Amino acid sequence: MTAIIGFCLKNGVFLSADSRRTHLDTGTCSEVVKIHRLNSDLIIATGGLGTIGHNARELLTESLENEDLSLNQIIEKAGDIFREAYRKSFDIDPQHTMHL
Repeated sequence: MTAIIGFCLKNGVFLSADSRRTHLDTGTCSEVVKIHRLNSDLIIATGGLGTIGHNARELLTESLENEDLSLNQIIEKAGDIFREAYRKSFDIDPQHTMHL
């Protein structure tokens, strides 16, 4: 279970997350960073689906490196990438119980 806590403050934001990942494909656990900077103005915190979620976040980060997108375009791209990762998660474990 991931715990992510965020607050909007007058002069910025506070975002915190735990650091444990359970890998859906292997059942093992490891320590990870769940908060990542997408660009100079945008950060993302992710949890769930272990390796699959991690790979989706990495794909999103890489896909934004050479693009100058609006916030709405980034949100749309993130939604597409994470929905596809979620769909693929059932190929690895058809019985998992994480629902969107």
